[in-house]
Amino acid sequence: MRRRLNVVFSILILVGLFLAGRLILIQLVDGDGLSQQAALMQQRYIRNEPVPRGDVLDRNLTSLTDTRTGLALMVFPNLLKNMDLVSQEIRSVFGEIYNIDQLTAAENWEEPVVLNTFTSFEKVAKIQDLNLPGVFIVPLTIRYGPDSLARHLVGHLTSGKEGSAPVFGQTGSMSKQKPDYTGSSGIEKRYDPELSYGESSSLWSLFFDARGNLVPGLSFDKVERKQQSERYSVVLTVDGNLQAEVESIMDKTVAQGAVVVMDAGTGAVLAAASRPNYRQDRVGQVLDAEGAPLLNRIFNSYYPGSIFKIVVAAAALEEGLVSPQEIFNCTGNYQFDSGLEIPCWNTDGHGELTFAEALGFSCNPTFIEVALRLGRSKLLEYARAFGLEKELVTGYALPGYNSLNVGYSAGDLGNAAVGQKGVHVSPLQIAAMTSVVASGGIFHTPKLVEGVVDGNGRVLENVLQGEEKRIISAETARTVQAMMKLTTTIGTGKSAWIPEGAAGKTSSAETGQVDEQGRQIINAWFTGFIPLEHPKYVITVLVEGGNYGGKVAAPIFREIAEYLLGAKDS
Repeated sequence: MRRRLNVVFSILILVGLFLAGRLILIQLVDGDGLSQQAALMQQRYIRNEPVPRGDVLDRNLTSLTDTRTGLALMVFPNLLKNMDLVSQEIRSVFGEIYNIDQLTAAENWEEPVVLNTFTSFEKVAKIQDLNLPGVFIVPLTIRYGPDSLARHLVGHLTSGKEGSAPVFGQTGSMSKQKPDYTGSSGIEKRYDPELSYGESSSLWSLFFDARGNLVPGLSFDKVERKQQSERYSVVLTVDGNLQAEVESIMDKTVAQGAVVVMDAGTGAVLAAASRPNYRQDRVGQVLDAEGAPLLNRIFNSYYPGSIFKIVVAAAALEEGLVSPQEIFNCTGNYQFDSGLEIPCWNTDGHGELTFAEALGFSCNPTFIEVALRLGRSKLLEYARAFGLEKELVTGYALPGYNSLNVGYSAGDLGNAAVGQKGVHVSPLQIAAMTSVVASGGIFHTPKLVEGVVDGNGRVLENVLQGEEKRIISAETARTVQAMMKLTTTIGTGKSAWIPEGAAGKTSSAETGQVDEQGRQIINAWFTGFIPLEHPKYVITVLVEGGNYGGKVAAPIFREIAEYLLGAKDS
């Protein structure tokens, strides 16, 4: 028995010595490391911005995305005891939030969900008074602010499922160093590698107790990163102040359409906007919306109608086939040998008028006759030279399409002469076409992107200007300028006139579509340049369903022109 007790006692001593040694090892040797591991198990980090990404800037290095810090409603789904009750309480403060249903659809319940941004202090106080567990108000840097500009040019992001929002709804990977979002359209897509380079500059630290519950008093301390990758931003040719003014005017006057403002001497796009507009952080709301808000009408193709007569006039004058003072007789329609008739918008006819007056009054029969003299091959040759066959924009990727598909019959050529069958062009192409005349006969490839810069504005990549080529002589350009002046002084576009002088061309282009009442949908166009002497700016306006270019599109041109020259003078 004594021997057995000695054995047991010896074993207990050995076990005790082992445990004591292990305790000494844990506390004295490995204590610091294990403490850090325990702390890491209780502490996590999330980015202070759902989308850490370089900015898209205007020519003055001002943000077009309106990236800013705002108070955001952040919810941790795994901390909610009653999902339906919390959702009801949140709705009582904010009303219907865009994608609150993302709470129940969250793939990782430990990840926070951002439901609202730019929350007012009044609503912040109401949420805090409710004291909802798992619901917090946190300052976050948001990608797209409420005053973001040029949204169709800048584009938007996606997380792999079209329509998912990078700001509202499930953020999914906020605890990761790199976000899941990539460019889905526009500059965001074209320059995604450059814009997505870099990481969040700071983080929020979160502490959790042993049960996995967030400890509010210890959480949401901002931690600045000591080392971070530098952000790169893309600089556009757009002027933010002009862009804001153009969009303000469009919001009052254009339900569906586009406006392009271009530097007549360089082809640089100074402003370009499409309507209807959309929120880049709520793409899912407009995927199937009426009016196709996601459609970028700046680059969409349309029948140009009578503004195509600018090309016909320039080509015929350059080839010596007509003079500005040649007399034509308009009886109200043009009849081909085949019996086909194409009417003039003035069905009573213009009577006798010069070729110059025919452009000012937009006489169809006159331009059909001149186009037949010119012939299909020459018309297409000049149309291509004016940039109307391919959509070219320096620094911006665009899908190609066949803009010119003119048939071989006299009727096909006649319809093309008045910008209908066989001719499809975009507002940007029309602006580039107009700038050929305004710049004295030189075609400038439209330019949208200046380059890529680092955080200090240092240029990392320059986007060079595209092709510059003389298309028509300076004399022909001056002649067409004078003819376009007749549009705004005696012709169809008098409502575009400004004291400094303006020249342009109207169009009421048939679309081949009808509205709910069975009436044909007519698009209204106006394109022109200002001022008359030494033109500096080209402005192209398209209003879908506007019917009358002179009555609807021309006044919009005038308002933008007045701002441009007024801002320049001031």
